[in-house]
Amino acid sequence: MDMFAREDAENWKTNDLLAERETAKDTRRERKLAGKGYSPNTVNTILGVLRQITAEASREFGIRDVMTDVDNVSLRAHRTYTYEDPNSVKPKDVPEFLAQMRIRHPQHYAFAFLG
Repeated sequence: MDMFAREDAENWKTNDLLAERETAKDTRRERKLAGKGYSPNTVNTILGVLRQITAEASREFGIRDVMTDVDNVSLRAHRTYTYEDPNSVKPKDVPEFLAQMRIRHPQHYAFAFLG
């Protein structure tokens, strides 16, 4: 832990964790995984856990907390669910969805039906 610096955290965040854009920024504003890496939301979660670890190490061992200056990844250009690919069922498709849910996953049907 004594050799871990802010620059190491920034390099790890941008070079190892974050997935590269698969599409051009102006054609479609979404970031897909390109073989390796994580979405910006996942990277921010990992950074949050690392911040907790380094803060506790800082208190316990009296060392500088290197993660205090490391910012989260910007979510501005990242959409989890787009208009073209939403994470919801349209009202007209609900009866068919529930019918298939009852056939394929009867153990979860009541949960889906009751919401």
